[in-house]
Amino acid sequence: MGGNLYFEIPANSQASLYRLPGRGSNLHVAAFNTAKAMRATAHIDSAGYSSRGVGKVLTGAKLGGALAFGPQAYLDATEAKSVSEFFQKSAYTQPTNALAFGVGVLVGGLTGPAIVVIALSLGAGLAVQFVMSDDFSGLGTTLGNFLTGKD
Repeated sequence: MGGNLYFEIPANSQASLYRLPGRGSNLHVAAFNTAKAMRATAHIDSAGYSSRGVGKVLTGAKLGGALAFGPQAYLDATEAKSVSEFFQKSAYTQPTNALAFGVGVLVGGLTGPAIVVIALSLGAGLAVQFVMSDDFSGLGTTLGNFLTGKD
């Protein structure tokens, strides 16, 4: 490879989750400074993490939506005495969740170490929740008033 000597190490299926030097199912480690290369940290790749197993379930559209809207919908449903009251309550709570979910999905589309992408997505979602709160701007209540026709 480029006039340099490399060890070619077969990699298992777990290796696809990490950003490693090499091609296909083989890991390439330079023959020079091998011990240093073998001790280097291999970061989990966000694309690899979301391609299978728990990462695929957690980053999937169905579960992501359920986690974004489900808990608040449950709270709204248990507090509401009728279907119309449920929709009234949801008009004030779910738009903020939808915006936070959308921003999290957009940020989640970034590539990089999975832990960084996950942290940025959570941070972006929390920032949207804070900006929409009554303590900061009141946009959540304003949007709820618009959706229920109170404006």
